[in-house]
Amino acid sequence: MDKILELINLTGFPALADNPGMLIMWAVIGVLMYLAVFKEFEPLLLIPISFGALLANLPSENLLEEPAGPIVASAPGTVIGAALTKGKEVQSSFVPIEIAEHLSRYKDPAAVKKLFAEEAALVKGAAVKLVKAVKEAEEKCAAAKVAFDKAVADKAAGKATDADVKEAERLYGLAHQARDAAAAAKKDGRTAVIGFVIRPEGVEISKDAATGNALVITDLSAGTAGEQWNNKITPYAIEVPWFPATATLDEIAAGTGAAAPATAKLLITKNDRVASVPPIGTTPAAVTKALAVGTKVKRGEQIADLHSTHVGGLYHFIKLGVLFEIFPPLIFLGIGALTDFGPLIANPKTLLLGAAAQLGVFFTFITAVAVFGFTGPEAASIGIIGGADGPTSIFLSNKLAPHLMAAIAVAAYSYMALVPMIQPPIMRALTTLEERKIRMKTLRKVGRLEKLVFSLVVTVLCILLVPSVAPLIGMLMLGNFVRESGVAERLSKMAQNELINIVTIFLGTSVGITMTADRFLRFDTLAILALGIVAFSFSTAGGVWMAKIMNLFLKEKINPLIGSAGVSAVPMAARVSQNEGVKYDRSNFLLMHAMGPNVAGVIGTAIAAGFFIALYAH
Repeated sequence: MDKILELINLTGFPALADNPGMLIMWAVIGVLMYLAVFKEFEPLLLIPISFGALLANLPSENLLEEPAGPIVASAPGTVIGAALTKGKEVQSSFVPIEIAEHLSRYKDPAAVKKLFAEEAALVKGAAVKLVKAVKEAEEKCAAAKVAFDKAVADKAAGKATDADVKEAERLYGLAHQARDAAAAAKKDGRTAVIGFVIRPEGVEISKDAATGNALVITDLSAGTAGEQWNNKITPYAIEVPWFPATATLDEIAAGTGAAAPATAKLLITKNDRVASVPPIGTTPAAVTKALAVGTKVKRGEQIADLHSTHVGGLYHFIKLGVLFEIFPPLIFLGIGALTDFGPLIANPKTLLLGAAAQLGVFFTFITAVAVFGFTGPEAASIGIIGGADGPTSIFLSNKLAPHLMAAIAVAAYSYMALVPMIQPPIMRALTTLEERKIRMKTLRKVGRLEKLVFSLVVTVLCILLVPSVAPLIGMLMLGNFVRESGVAERLSKMAQNELINIVTIFLGTSVGITMTADRFLRFDTLAILALGIVAFSFSTAGGVWMAKIMNLFLKEKINPLIGSAGVSAVPMAARVSQNEGVKYDRSNFLLMHAMGPNVAGVIGTAIAAGFFIALYAH
């Protein structure tokens, strides 16, 4: 039986007992796989996303771990808090609570304190568990040694047999192995989370007129703190549990030594940034460089450098395509190669429908802040779900709210898949029978030169208007230019097939791999799903309403059903417009007309994302 228990402890089953949230996530993953495989809801994305989520919720090795390496400053400024010390070792083996780099993403100082406290509780809980396990293992090993010595003495006295001695020796050997295993697990325990806090350049601290000291606000009550937090130059003194790298797990568990009183006072502002030690696996990393408090740093400068023999897991390297913003633009390259902008060029008025369909984006942005208490960057990332553009949602959330990216991506692609179910009731509720029967005259044929010029003009104008959207718009129009050139068929087919298919697999699994139980099973996820349906509904309504308004001034009326295609779900939303139209007039062909606002929505959502990036990313 002991051998069996020993073998079980070497498997991943004990990890499931320690993290029951994984089992709940399996149910969520099962739903996503069912929708993708049996209902065919966006299977090209939901399958890799759900499978990536499955990998994230299994006790795996060499899959998700990050390699030790440099920690760099994301902005020029001054180090105002440091936990790492040169020449020490740091372990970071447990999954950390997600702490946003920009403290401005939290609504008030109390929220920052809560996140630090949750992180510290995770570390201390793990430390207590590991220290307790070692103590129990040592006690059992000592008891087994006493039993073995007694068996040897009894045999010498003729009171025990060779079999008794061998059995006692075997039990002692097992206890010794268990003690060594517990000691090894303790050695690999995590001892540092928040590495540094940086005060960016240009952030001035208010001074107390009487004393000349930095003004300290200690009142963290909800209303006052929330209002004062919006003042960029107001610092706050908050007591946060913050374990330095020099603290041992024994000290953390007992609250003594380097970990006593297990708190640090940080004077922070909303513009400050934190640099965390990544989950670098179970191999200790040596700190070969660590800047001291008061050191000025440049953007991209190394704050610390960690060295370890561990090189990182497979998906650490694959997900860099998301973190470095490579995959979403490549998806746009493929979309551009697949898309015909002819209907938009032939009827440029439909550009307004694509613009109006961004109503859901901005309505949800305001709702998320005013009702649900999300920060501006988080609300912007949630609102973009209304554009029904998965790559843009991932692109924006990676910049502004990476801790919410998994939930936002799942919501965006799920609602894109549910377009045929969500949009028709809204379209019917907002239009009359006569409006649904409106016929639009056949679009003129658009020449190759017009399409080429259109790609160039849109690229130049959009990037001049919103420079931060250059990766998305640039790749979208490059793909379309290659398609319409007529002289690069190999490149066009590659972008339409092999490239977009390969990137889709990597993008989907990279997003899914972030869907760990601690990130996904929380109130924020439910709020995002609820806000996502609101965003999608208002975007659909915005396009329909704009068509009805335009009909008040146009001689050649627009069928309002095509307004719903202003969301970016290409070409699914256009097909929904077509299917709804033929229900009321079997000979009314709306598909090509709906493609105009459909592709306009792609451009509009990208520009909306660029606006939010310009507003919050810096």
